[in-house]
Amino acid sequence: MNGPLRAIYLDDRSNSVNEEVSTTRWDDIDAAADTAAFQSYLDRVTGLAATQAIKERSRHLLRSTAGDRLLDVGCGNGDDTRALGDSVGATASVVGVDNSVAMIEEARNRTDVSAATFIPADAHALSFDTDTFDGVRADRVLQHLADPRAAFGELVRVTRSSGRVVVTEPDWGSLVVTAPGIDSEVTRSILDPKWACVRHGRVGRRLRGRMADAGLTDVELDTGVLAFTDMETAESVLGLAGRVETVREHAPDGNPDARKWYEALKQADANDAFFASLTLFTVAGTKP
Repeated sequence: MNGPLRAIYLDDRSNSVNEEVSTTRWDDIDAAADTAAFQSYLDRVTGLAATQAIKERSRHLLRSTAGDRLLDVGCGNGDDTRALGDSVGATASVVGVDNSVAMIEEARNRTDVSAATFIPADAHALSFDTDTFDGVRADRVLQHLADPRAAFGELVRVTRSSGRVVVTEPDWGSLVVTAPGIDSEVTRSILDPKWACVRHGRVGRRLRGRMADAGLTDVELDTGVLAFTDMETAESVLGLAGRVETVREHAPDGNPDARKWYEALKQADANDAFFASLTLFTVAGTKP
């Protein structure tokens, strides 16, 4: 997927990031030619004010207190793990796990040795004993996994009785991209979750049901929205050009309407009329 649209709004480094992220599964980052691409992408998304608000709410829903043992599943660069450590103090035990060795190494490099522990691990089969942690969280992880249900079960298993499980996931079916004059049918075809670079694009809407199925109580639901009014930022997070290229590659005629759609977005952006948004759901529950 090396189409010409990718470079329109991105500098060379950002283009490299989106290209790598678009062509390698997030559950196999260590197979990527440039693992730093994923680290840069996480930094970019984490830097958004809306993302920070969602993450702060997630930490609040953990209801953690000083001295708690906390687990951050799919810790990536370790930013959230470090924030958890700050929230519970030096007497706490905070662990971040990720299936990517490259991510774990980066998290360790960014972290004071006393702030948190980082361990390579598979979310489908966590290496911790049952009832180990006072709180467990996962942020934008289940969407990438082969078996989100099994991984969710592991989050619950390692949480102690009366502990909290907090999960945040986007719903790629909620993705909105709008601009004057764009064709609604073409928009629907391009924004179909099957073109998102995730395995389970609608997992966010299923989180509350997963909590109920697992027998968790005191369930709370929160929503957050990433909203974009400039195409450059939207492109660097949502990968719209990559979607267009993918749709065109799968169309027998190359889908010329998809290219026109993207050009209409560019024109709308130039006229300050571009808008895009993505909804994320955070669901928290207590293990009986």
